[in-house]
Amino acid sequence: MKQISSRLYMILIFFSLQLNAQDFFEGELNYSVTYEVLNKNIPISLLEREMGTTFSAYVKEDKYIMTYNSKGDLGWSKTIIRLDEGYGYIEYEKSDTIYKYSLNDNKNKLIKVSRNSMDQKKNT
Repeated sequence: MKQISSRLYMILIFFSLQLNAQDFFEGELNYSVTYEVLNKNIPISLLEREMGTTFSAYVKEDKYIMTYNSKGDLGWSKTIIRLDEGYGYIEYEKSDTIYKYSLNDNKNKLIKVSRNSMDQKKNT
C-alpha cells in the first residue's frame, strides 16, 4: 500500500510540474553597448549620448521592456514591446508623450545585435 501511494504521489508531482512548465524565458537582462562607426560623419560620442552605453531588458511572455541610459536632450528612453497586441511604445524621460507604433508596419531589419566573444563577465 505504501508503494502505491508513493507512486501516486510521484505521478501527481510529475503532472503538476508539466502543467506549470513554460516554453519561454522570463527575467531581467543587462547589456553593455559599444558602437562601430559606419559613417565617419556620425561620431561614436553622439551615438553613446543619444542611444546610451547600457540598457536593461525585462522579459515576459509576449512582452518586454527595454530601458536605455541615454543622456541626450530627451534623457533616458523606455521601449515597451507588446507582441500580444502587435504594438510598441516609446517613452522619454523629458517628454510628456508616449509614442505608439505598429510592429507590423516595418518589414526591414531595424537592428543587428551581435555578441562580443572577447568580452569578460564582470563579477558583481
